[in-house]
Amino acid sequence: MNNSGIPNFKGKSATGWLIAIYFFAILGGILGFGLDSYVGVVICHLLAMCLGFYVFIVTEVKFDPMTRRTYKLKKYKSSHCLLAQLGVILTVIIYGCWKLYIKL
Repeated sequence: MNNSGIPNFKGKSATGWLIAIYFFAILGGILGFGLDSYVGVVICHLLAMCLGFYVFIVTEVKFDPMTRRTYKLKKYKSSHCLLAQLGVILTVIIYGCWKLYIKL
């Protein structure tokens, strides 16, 4: 039995979402620092943050017929949820650095 309480429950992989999160975070930095594109930075960073929160927050309901209990569980693997949080933090840091760069 694992941490979720349901035997043999494994969260889904969020590899594609994680690639998109980090891609948009880094693309926003490139657009901001290299091209000075305000709209591009805002759009890329909003996409990265929304995707990161989606991976971290989304849950699904599982029914265990053995115990006749319903569980609300994270849809994605816990390690992928952590990486999504780190992607959101990276996005905020890059955006903050870009805002400081604009003021200089």
